[in-house]
Order: sequence, then C-alpha cells, then structure tokens
Amino acid sequence: MPETKRQAVDALASLTGADPSAFHAILELREGKRKESKVDVEETLHTYLEFVEIVTNEVDRRLEAH
Repeated sequence: MPETKRQAVDALASLTGADPSAFHAILELREGKRKESKVDVEETLHTYLEFVEIVTNEVDRRLEAH
C-alpha cells in the first residue's frame, strides 16, 4: 500500500500508463515546492482530467471483466 499521495499517484500511473505530472505539480504547489507562477493552469487541468479519465477507464475495464 502506498504511504503517500505521491506514491499512490505514481502507482496508478505505472499501472495505467497515465501521465502523473499534473498531480505532481499540484502536490508540489501544496507542499510549497513550486510557485503558482510556475504552474500552467490550463495544461495542468487538462493533464489532471486525462489522468482521472484513464484511471477511471481502467477501473471500469477491470470491473467489467469480473
């Protein structure tokens, strides 16, 4: 089991091939490791939603297989 949000995101990315960069950017922003001015909001939102869609599709696929 992942111990941190970052580890959970990375595990999902590894499992699905989704790009975790948006989650990393958001976590870094929340942790004070990245400045707001260094975050491309539109690109981050697009990548975030794409990640969620890929993971959701994978969950649905696995549920349908059972």
